Amino acid sequence: MATQLRTSHPGLWSNSRPNSGICSDSLSYASTLLKKMFSLDCQFEITCSTIKDISALLRPQDVPIPIVIKHPNAPWSDIWELVDSDILDNKLKNFQWRLAHHVLYIGQRIKNWGMGDGVCPFEYCSDLETLEHLLWDCSRITQILIWIKKIFVLLLGDNVNFHFTLFVFGYPRVCCTKQVFNRIWYVFCVTKFWLWKSRCNFLFESINRTDTELLISIRRTIREGVKADRVRFGEDKFKRTWITGKSFVIIENGQLGFKL
Repeated sequence: MATQLRTSHPGLWSNSRPNSGICSDSLSYASTLLKKMFSLDCQFEITCSTIKDISALLRPQDVPIPIVIKHPNAPWSDIWELVDSDILDNKLKNFQWRLAHHVLYIGQRIKNWGMGDGVCPFEYCSDLETLEHLLWDCSRITQILIWIKKIFVLLLGDNVNFHFTLFVFGYPRVCCTKQVFNRIWYVFCVTKFWLWKSRCNFLFESINRTDTELLISIRRTIREGVKADRVRFGEDKFKRTWITGKSFVIIENGQLGFKL
């Protein structure tokens, strides 16, 4: 390590005497600090692992989480399965987990804590910002939902009811293959993520995206996700995941296409 430091920064990390094997005081001090930092990192990792193990042992296994107590009739096994769906990347899984647990900091939740009036932050909207308002009722997302429904009809037909709980939580399950439902579920989750992100960007950074700009971001994220799967998966698995049956993804002359 000392040799590498002297090579990359000869003026700062030079030896105390020409052609000497003795390190300068500054180099010795730096080496000592780096060793301490490495030791602290290792201890921190061990400590975190120990805390997680202790927490797992102490956590009551038979006590349901608050949202399950509040909505006991919801099909929670299906909801948790979709939260951890293989079609979602880690970012979308994390967001869907927060959504399923009702722990997003929406206006209604903040109001219940005694902070603010809980009103939707967007202009020309004076409704209370509930989860249903944020992802379903707000007038700013009307065009987004119309676009989503077109893809929904493309994959599942026009005899299936497109409604709030299906869009947000994935139930009640619709009659189709798992692969086809995973495709529409991926579109749902990407859309919900961007609706939430655009709301936060507007509220905290004054970035106001138009419907067109928001749709561009949603479409781009979907395309990038499918393209990444093509790189990660083998050809057979990719076709099973995204191509076989009804899909908005096509392959023409070896090139990916999207009916979005």
